[in-house]
Amino acid sequence: PMETVLFHLMEPEELNRTFTGTFDRNIVKCSPYDLYVLGSSKPTHGAAVGMDLDVLKAVHKCLDDDFYLLPSSIHETLVIPKSTWDHGVEALRKMVRDVNGSDVPLQDQLTDSVYEFDGNKLKLAGAEQKMTVGTSMEGHRHRR
Repeated sequence: PMETVLFHLMEPEELNRTFTGTFDRNIVKCSPYDLYVLGSSKPTHGAAVGMDLDVLKAVHKCLDDDFYLLPSSIHETLVIPKSTWDHGVEALRKMVRDVNGSDVPLQDQLTDSVYEFDGNKLKLAGAEQKMTVGTSMEGHRHRR
């Protein structure tokens, strides 16, 4: 969960120095939206696990829900269960675009696209055509 990642990254005293005012853990814990960080066991270059069909199926089983994938950076992908998000795909796209435009260094950006996993397949959120995990990555490898 995102709150666990945040709390591991910074001690409460550091959070209070970093953000204005006081930091209240309950603000994060009471969010109506579940937000999870998906990455590798290493702190860098972990976003590729979001393209692994076995990993996606394991996340689906764990959440017991279809979900959206938001490419946060080359280091991780964010996961939002579909049942907890009721603001539409365009709001997610805008969020990704805004964060990429203001907080993610260009060399760490992946895409402004949002993906959804329906328990069996990964597809561009809001798109009719589904992409096949693995096949599209294979195509990129042969372009070099």
